[in-house]
Amino acid sequence: MFKRVAASVVAVGAVAIVWAGSATGATGSQRFSISVNGSNGTVWASGPISGSGRDITFSRGRRNGEDEFILPAGKVFVAHSASSQSQSFDPRSCLTRFSESGTYQLLSGTGAFVSASGWTSLP
Repeated sequence: MFKRVAASVVAVGAVAIVWAGSATGATGSQRFSISVNGSNGTVWASGPISGSGRDITFSRGRRNGEDEFILPAGKVFVAHSASSQSQSFDPRSCLTRFSESGTYQLLSGTGAFVSASGWTSLP
């Protein structure tokens, strides 16, 4: 049994953001990195959406395949469909590294990210 599990899922792509209460929007490359210890994890976002917070992963029901990123400025809801996955285990550190390629879509957001949208496919 693993003592500690860390996962890294990275999505990079074009994201369009219209900030709440603003007539202008921000567009650019977006990156999300996730570290998991147990069932939920920590997310780091850089790009038009930035900050660090909690990642809640849904694996059942109508939200299966979605993540909820809870950041200081608001929440972001992301759907993903994997086309490939890989993982490796380091017995010295008891650390598992996981990566996933596929299609990622920003479904919606709250707070500063209320008008967030975008998608990407990673090989």
